[in-house]
Amino acid sequence: MSIAVGADSDELMPDKTCQLTTDRGSSRSGGAPSQLTACFVAETLETGELQRFVYDTLQPTYCKRYRKTLDAIHKELIPLGVRLPQTDRDVVGGYFLFLTLPDPLKGTVLAQRAKEEENVVVAQVSTERDTGPGPSSEEQLTVR
Repeated sequence: MSIAVGADSDELMPDKTCQLTTDRGSSRSGGAPSQLTACFVAETLETGELQRFVYDTLQPTYCKRYRKTLDAIHKELIPLGVRLPQTDRDVVGGYFLFLTLPDPLKGTVLAQRAKEEENVVVAQVSTERDTGPGPSSEEQLTVR
């Protein structure tokens, strides 16, 4: 079985079946529409297709994006004083790269200007610890 990432139930079923499932799914068919998605995921896990997709498609794609982003950071931002914390890690990944800004730059100001001037979302780092009012000085300098 093959499913497309982001496939909606109406892309996989005829219109009438889809309408019946979404309108009366939990009361007539014995399960909610999300049950259909759960069945697809369960089958792809059982056959190993999901694991193959992650290893053969997602990981190589995200690896290429990570390397390109890292190359651009080294070329454009490191010379300006931006630092990459944790550069000695053997394992990398995730959707974010954390950057430490040089003084006097502040993450809140950078995030606000990036959104207003370039329509780019830059997330300011926030930790879950209680440090009193406002972000710590380290958090003010770190963005992702």
